[in-house]
Amino acid sequence: MSASASSLMLSELFLDLLLHERTLDLFEDDPSLCVILHKHLLETLAAPIVDKLIQTLVIDNKLKIGIKIEEGENFDAEQLTSANRISLAKSLPDSLSAKVQVVVEALEGKVSA
Repeated sequence: MSASASSLMLSELFLDLLLHERTLDLFEDDPSLCVILHKHLLETLAAPIVDKLIQTLVIDNKLKIGIKIEEGENFDAEQLTSANRISLAKSLPDSLSAKVQVVVEALEGKVSA
């Protein structure tokens, strides 16, 4: 996937996320439904954004330390599992790793706002 196609995909996902976030205001009166909708949005829209972010950081880090990126390492089509996200986050330098792990935990609903 080219950089421009990747950028377009992320822009579309982000705009979809913003649009759906606005619709959640319609369900403020029903907290249980609002929670379900939030989780659904995280799984369907935010996960691909976080996956792309993590994959880009991993590739960037490998290039910075001089590791050649193999053709098969292109993650673009993959949806990562929770374990994959954590594993890739831990492979990053310490300061960045901690920040990415916080993002992964927020995606999975393990941290409160």
